[in-house]
Amino acid sequence: MDKKMIAFFEEFGIEDVSIVGGKCASLGEMSKIGVPVPPGFAVTTEAFDFFLKETGTLDELKKCSTQFSEEPSTIDEFNEMEKAYQEIILAKKMPVEISNGVSKAYETLCDRYNIKDMPVAVRSSGVAEDSPTASFAGQYDSYLNVKGKEEVLEKLLECWASTFTARGISYRVRQKMPILEGGMSVAVMKMVNSKASGVAYTLLPSTQDPSKILMEGNFGVGESVVQGIVTPDQFIIDKKTLQVEQKTINKKLRQYSMKENGTEEEDVPVEMQNVCCINDDEVFTLAKYFKFIDTHYEVPMDIEWAIDNDLPFPQNVFLVQARPVTIKAKEKPASQFLMDMFLEFARDGLKDKKVLVVDDEPDIVETVAEMLDTSQVHKAVDYDTALQSLKNDTYDIVVLDIMGVDGFELLKVSVERGFPTVMLTANALTSGALAKSTDLGASGFIPKEKMWKLKEFLEVVLLEGGRAAWKEIIDQFEPLFNKTFGLDWKERIDLPKNG
Repeated sequence: MDKKMIAFFEEFGIEDVSIVGGKCASLGEMSKIGVPVPPGFAVTTEAFDFFLKETGTLDELKKCSTQFSEEPSTIDEFNEMEKAYQEIILAKKMPVEISNGVSKAYETLCDRYNIKDMPVAVRSSGVAEDSPTASFAGQYDSYLNVKGKEEVLEKLLECWASTFTARGISYRVRQKMPILEGGMSVAVMKMVNSKASGVAYTLLPSTQDPSKILMEGNFGVGESVVQGIVTPDQFIIDKKTLQVEQKTINKKLRQYSMKENGTEEEDVPVEMQNVCCINDDEVFTLAKYFKFIDTHYEVPMDIEWAIDNDLPFPQNVFLVQARPVTIKAKEKPASQFLMDMFLEFARDGLKDKKVLVVDDEPDIVETVAEMLDTSQVHKAVDYDTALQSLKNDTYDIVVLDIMGVDGFELLKVSVERGFPTVMLTANALTSGALAKSTDLGASGFIPKEKMWKLKEFLEVVLLEGGRAAWKEIIDQFEPLFNKTFGLDWKERIDLPKNG
């Protein structure tokens, strides 16, 4: 594709990553090969480069960078850089060449559906994002249910500013990448009014089995699955036959729903909490697309899907993102992370370790603190207290509840400070949340569902240590681990089955 500032999805493909970024390039590729994606367009890296030069932003960013260390290392430094760089971008007026192009493309999108001020998603699409070797997940901003040309332009500017989040800057520093380089495209796409949505992996994340597809879903917009605030329905599908081999309907307590001014987290109606979020025909249709994409890309894929409430089946089935499963995620199964963490901590025990325990349930904090009574335990039950503790003190171990979005934000800070971080997991113990936590740098996971057995578990495994101790009490956790890591997890860590 020739370089230009605006391009509709059907105009480009995966070969155009340098112009439209990873997310948009994948949407364009799927559109070209006949996979249903929400219609939309990309504001290209050419537009971002034009903005930086036309407004003088690039010169200001370079000048601003001289006031910071060439090798920043603390969270405060990264936060200061984020604030300074983003203020420069957000203070600028959008050049008329870009605003006119975006407005015209948005009007064309609205005309396709004969909807004035059609709701759209405005999603960042970095050039190094969604590649098999880079892990920029969660570093850039995206906005849902955006309406009208003015708001689209406003969110476009905010997406560009998110090029310089504290986490993004920290990642570039660790990867020896120039802080002020790296193109940014933005996708503007029809907002799917999701009755259900979720994620899928064209291999089993726990076992790396490429003959299976793992699909997870919940009612409403997909953020509830991606962010780990709910235990989603789960399907394990044979990739060859597309038959569902295992179907688990979980109790789903929370969902994200579209509202007039964006999306909002709310309760799933009681009568729907134990109902499967998606029917058999929709599962089969999605599985066909998952297999098709896996074959087309020739690598395992991480896919986001949605079922539109406003359209009839099968026109209501959409894929909204597809990216290769990162190499980092394939290096080690989640169960092995868990085992390695326990064995590593067992070498020295927990005596005299300085530990921060964070959970928004005070009784959980007290329970964990009691278990770690040989340690110097600091406690926090809210985000702000935890954030200040992580920024201002140093810890040997951080034990952190996922706590929805807040927990992931705290995990980023803890990892950036270099603290080994163990995630307390309850409703958020899903493959999506495990993958995201691992990608962000979590050292391991402790299941809160079995909290009443964790004291014995920690005393034996952590303080006495070794695989023999693990074998003695593993049956306490077997049902949970079977569900989380797959039925063959014992063989993979050399543990015998019962009997």
